[in-house]
Amino acid sequence: MKFFSTSAIKAIDAYTIEHEPIASIDLMERAAGAVTSQISAYYPNGRFAVFAGPGNNGGDGLAIARMLHNAGREVAVWLINPKG
Repeated sequence: MKFFSTSAIKAIDAYTIEHEPIASIDLMERAAGAVTSQISAYYPNGRFAVFAGPGNNGGDGLAIARMLHNAGREVAVWLINPKG
């Protein structure tokens, strides 16, 4: 698994939105759907906790939580703002 810095992720998102063409919200939904699919494959049972901060990553977390909930999974969500 590769990990990218915040600046690298922003650049990748911007490149995809510019060249694909896809709206930012649609890109978020696509990413959340892919993550939800993988989570469901690895963990077909159980409950989930999602900790979502501000910004697009928090939006990704909320979209994943929504998709898991819509699939009948038990999900608890905590909204976190590290900047106070």
